Amino acid sequence: MSETETDPASPTLLIECGNAVEATAVKSLLEQNGIEATIHSETADSMMPHLAAVIPPRVMVRAGDLERANALLDALPMSTTEGAGIEGGVCAVHEKPALAICSRCGSFLCEACGSLGEPPVCESCLEAEKLPQRTASPAGPQFVLMVIIIGVVLAVLLAQYAKSR
Repeated sequence: MSETETDPASPTLLIECGNAVEATAVKSLLEQNGIEATIHSETADSMMPHLAAVIPPRVMVRAGDLERANALLDALPMSTTEGAGIEGGVCAVHEKPALAICSRCGSFLCEACGSLGEPPVCESCLEAEKLPQRTASPAGPQFVLMVIIIGVVLAVLLAQYAKSR
């Protein structure tokens, strides 16, 4: 193999995504079409959201699959264009032809969804935004009781140790 030729099995960047959900949707589309894909830095935005802008999730494919993967992405409409539907796409909620794809979870959306904005977002993702975020609760009574018991046991052990010296 010459220096200018690329090994068809070598990992090659296909696309940098805005978040892990988008990267997962792209990977799923590729795998459904027989193209192996991996996501690099997929946990950066979930573990450290401030790093997502610096280290965006990247979808990688084999160099030999790059042309076909790009063709798949180019053929994928992401929002409505004068009533044109997404070929084969059906809204799971209303069972109507899909006009867009949710930018967060990748589900198909139809005109009845009522959430065809820019970018389009499905009703489930909109509802998830409204749910209160779960936060860590302060120490419960069981934890406080356990700390007191451990403290008493340590105090007794220290007192016995001091008497034995």
